[in-house]
Amino acid sequence: MYESVVQPQLGSLCNESLQRPSALLCLFRSWSEVPELQPFLGGLDNSILPYIFQLVSAPHVQPPVVTMVLQIADNLLDEEGNEQETAPFVVAHIPRLLEALSSFMLAKASAAQGATAKQTTFSPLQLSILSRVSNHVGDPVLVKSLLDLLLPFMSTPQVNETNKLHILATARKLLSQHGPDALSYFAFLSRLFMTQGSMLVRASLCSAFAEVAQFSPELAAIAPLLSESCFRRRAAVLSFQNPNILFFSQFI
Repeated sequence: MYESVVQPQLGSLCNESLQRPSALLCLFRSWSEVPELQPFLGGLDNSILPYIFQLVSAPHVQPPVVTMVLQIADNLLDEEGNEQETAPFVVAHIPRLLEALSSFMLAKASAAQGATAKQTTFSPLQLSILSRVSNHVGDPVLVKSLLDLLLPFMSTPQVNETNKLHILATARKLLSQHGPDALSYFAFLSRLFMTQGSMLVRASLCSAFAEVAQFSPELAAIAPLLSESCFRRRAAVLSFQNPNILFFSQFI
């Protein structure tokens, strides 16, 4: 079946699926939805997924196509993005998925101008997948580009709590790989504590801050105080009269 039906059509998948999902792409999504059929996406030579993932960053690709590709990825990835729980034929192509998704998101943000740029949003599915595969980022330039792209959305009113948690989960993984350069994001993360009211978001912020703090002995001493100040049960929001918060604010 693969050699006679699937393989001959792979080369034309990108051209035939730009405007709307082709029959072949719909077949691949159907396979991804059934655990017993997922191994078929490995093919005989493990070449199917590269053709699928490259659609995300293809020129002029339409949103329904991107959504279907990401649905396939979502079905194949472990819920937490753990390699141990993800099929080997999928793990081998996670860097390719990451590259395509990153290119798509960066291009989308770059294309927006003026007021439109402030309204640029990414879907929960896009952010969820990015958060699960971001630990595979190896290029320092891409790490910085993704951080600079995603973190400003934390200050955008229309971004809901779920998306903020996805953004911070991604940021935490990226910051852990950024080395001492992660310290350049200290001021921005610090200011976010003043604007984020959700306890879950603040908890995720503390985790991201801890990734930055590991590169500075002074910040490493502050991180536990910050966590303590944010999560006392009697405080529904940050109390800026708390001595620990006042101490922390000196470093902002």
